[in-house]
Amino acid sequence: MTSLTNCSGLSVLDVDSNQLQGTLPNSIGNLSIGLQTLNITGDYIDGTITEGIGNLISLQGLYMDGNYLVGAVPASLGKLRQLNELYLSKNALSGPITATLSNLTKLTRLGLSTNAFSGAIPASLNNGPLQLLDLSEQISGGTRTRPSQSKKGGNEEAEELGRENTAAQKKKEMGCT
Repeated sequence: MTSLTNCSGLSVLDVDSNQLQGTLPNSIGNLSIGLQTLNITGDYIDGTITEGIGNLISLQGLYMDGNYLVGAVPASLGKLRQLNELYLSKNALSGPITATLSNLTKLTRLGLSTNAFSGAIPASLNNGPLQLLDLSEQISGGTRTRPSQSKKGGNEEAEELGRENTAAQKKKEMGCT
């Protein structure tokens, strides 16, 4: 994602179910401030959600569910005042639900299921237009087992290289350096 930080016109980044692996980089907060949608659902991303995510002030949809993210939800998410939908379900997030989410006065959908959150639900979440709050299946300990990854054969490596080349071409067409 670091290579996308020069894409100042980027408004949607959707890498849903691409089997991306690795740690969520700190540079995530350096993506375009005009970014409206960030979708990394269903990949193999681990690590913590960095405070830098709060720099993406134009986000309307943030979808990070179905990964291996750990730790607390950062307070900086409360800076995303344009956010309508926030999905962090099916990770290994833990700790209290940050009260700064009440700053999200446009938030209508909040998916936090299948994590290990503890403590009270901030009463201040009632202050906005929230229509859906999913806190089902909070797991004690917050562990989520990563499925084993098969070794890639020659054809799969060639297909992956082709996808990378296509992505690089699209990035060039969008004026990213």
